[in-house]
Amino acid sequence: MSGYIGSKRSSSLVSFDDGTIGSGVVFPAGHVLQVQNSYSTTATQKTLTTSYAAINTSVTLSNLTAGNKIHIQYFTIVDTEDTGGTIYTTVYVDSTTDLSTPGSQGATRTQDVTSLRFVVAQSGFANFTATSSSHTFTIYAKNSTAGTIRDDFIKSQITAMEIQV
Repeated sequence: MSGYIGSKRSSSLVSFDDGTIGSGVVFPAGHVLQVQNSYSTTATQKTLTTSYAAINTSVTLSNLTAGNKIHIQYFTIVDTEDTGGTIYTTVYVDSTTDLSTPGSQGATRTQDVTSLRFVVAQSGFANFTATSSSHTFTIYAKNSTAGTIRDDFIKSQITAMEIQV
């Protein structure tokens, strides 16, 4: 796309070349500036303890503006042979800060009667204020007792979006 808005003689000339927006553009509050999505791509088998551990599904937002809001949504289904305990999930920022998502509540188990396995489904969301130009958001899980989970059959997914304040 190429063209002009206004008069070529005007000092307030706006031009459009190849869909590029200049760096001086400020979007209105509430505008979604970028969205990144990721899902697990590797077969993972992990022994969980009562402490949170990453389950290999993360997304990174780069070129962030400090102070803008980040909205994170995730969904995970894991397969477990563990018959005791409760599985919890949450999202960590840069592997250090637990956002204590609503999904941090205990997950419901559905038993596959033929294989004696359990499928645990959980979703959650969180909001975060950007403090640097790049942040990585990772799904973490834990169990109220020790147990093994697998996400090689059904994948986990996480989406993060930057919102102009």
